[in-house]
Amino acid sequence: MHCDHRLVRHTPAAHGMNGMAGAHGALTGAVRAVRDVLFSRGCAGCGAPDEVLCGTCMRGLVQPVCFDLPATVCGIGMACGSYHGPLRRAVLAWKDHGDAECDGPFSDAMVALLQAEPLRSTLDQVGAVAVVPAPSSWRSICTRGRSQLDPIAGALAERLCAWGVEARVQRALEVRHIRTKSVQTASARGRRERVTGHIRCRNGVCLPAGMPVIVIDDIVTSGATMRECIDVLCAQGNPVLAALALAHTPPRAPDRS
Repeated sequence: MHCDHRLVRHTPAAHGMNGMAGAHGALTGAVRAVRDVLFSRGCAGCGAPDEVLCGTCMRGLVQPVCFDLPATVCGIGMACGSYHGPLRRAVLAWKDHGDAECDGPFSDAMVALLQAEPLRSTLDQVGAVAVVPAPSSWRSICTRGRSQLDPIAGALAERLCAWGVEARVQRALEVRHIRTKSVQTASARGRRERVTGHIRCRNGVCLPAGMPVIVIDDIVTSGATMRECIDVLCAQGNPVLAALALAHTPPRAPDRS
């Protein structure tokens, strides 16, 4: 069984941007190393000393949330937990403040979602699958020093290979000309308009025809990014089995005033 977790080749421009992101990531890593020597770390969710994620905060990662995604084979997406409280703080520390030590517990939590039905039964019927992270803008990658979903995607591919499914990480999608963050867009309609037509297959990257896909993202709010990724992949002839995320934003209660 051949399992290749490497990312697919990139265009020359992408190589240049990868180099910039890599240099920034090395500097960020050095700063974190100095910080860790001078200051003991605290739990990313609650600040408890000497913990990456304490047991209490980890429980927020094992409360799966399902949401409808009719365009997927399974018809659903799944998140490890709800985006509030300690899980929200932990995700923000990891995503926006460089807490890469959260890669481990976040990877473990998302790998656990592979066991959930109907995804597990669906995986038993395929021989190969691509794990495709939702794309980030190059500005975000350069700011953060890395594409933070890559370690999680690699962990998913490793577990699938252990189950006998040939799996690899494919950064098959890219995002173009989006100037605002999803969290800065208040309405569901605004989020749909923000991504519609702005996600596309990466130049020079071609998934094998018919190759099934699992799409992953960090935070799902309206689901607009997930749906756009799924639509693009399905249009290329690659069925999406399901979509997985770290956290799902609970819907707002209707205003009854």
